[in-house]
Amino acid sequence: MKKLSMALAMIFIVLLVWSFQCYAVENVIHGCYQKHTGFLRIVKNGGACHHSESAISWNIAGPAGPQGTPGPAGPAGLAGPAGPAGPAGSVGPRGPQGPQGPQGPQGPQGTPGKLPSAYDANGQYLGILPGDLYGLLSVFIPDLSKFIFISPDKGEVDPFSPPVYLYFDADNCAGNSYVDTSTRFQVFMVGSNYFVPDDVAAQSKNIISWSEPDPNGGRLCHSYGSTPVPILVLTYKQVTLPFTMPVALPINFQN
Repeated sequence: MKKLSMALAMIFIVLLVWSFQCYAVENVIHGCYQKHTGFLRIVKNGGACHHSESAISWNIAGPAGPQGTPGPAGPAGLAGPAGPAGPAGSVGPRGPQGPQGPQGPQGPQGTPGKLPSAYDANGQYLGILPGDLYGLLSVFIPDLSKFIFISPDKGEVDPFSPPVYLYFDADNCAGNSYVDTSTRFQVFMVGSNYFVPDDVAAQSKNIISWSEPDPNGGRLCHSYGSTPVPILVLTYKQVTLPFTMPVALPINFQN
């Protein structure tokens, strides 16, 4: 039954993505999330949302994955013989245009579909549009308009998958800090706190030092030396998740 539910959920997501592409402008999808019912409408821009809805948006394309190793070249196949050219067919005369038919009656309005949702083992609501990214569970959090990636082993955000790099405009990882543009649509964790990038345009900053997660705990600081490096970055802010972490495993899905 669980496999059947997952298969139906994946079919629904494929159809949903197809409809997203019809409304996407410049690779950005806009939607209106109904706060009380959990319904999501796909619209052409966020200005179409009602007072009872939250405007959300996300890119069609996610972050690029790592390049796989090239496979061995297969043997060249034998060239098949060229087939004989067929005779050209004659074009028949065009028939007269028929009269336009009467307009049919308007059909009944359909009911909006409810998106698949994710819950932890204690029934705690996590979000909608559950998916998989490199073995991590991805869930869209409507209250934050961001995706969170949860480890299926720890029920927590993993700082190494995907890794979060912080960039600083001063030496020794001091001064103002920024995040990479690849984190624009995700919740990330630094220490025991959760953060999201600001919904602003990326800016080029002169970066002097940067940090990455340390496998032994904390973060490792690195320096670019005496010459700053211009990097396209985003500002970010601390947030409170609408559910308790780590979540209780396993994660359950409902339509």
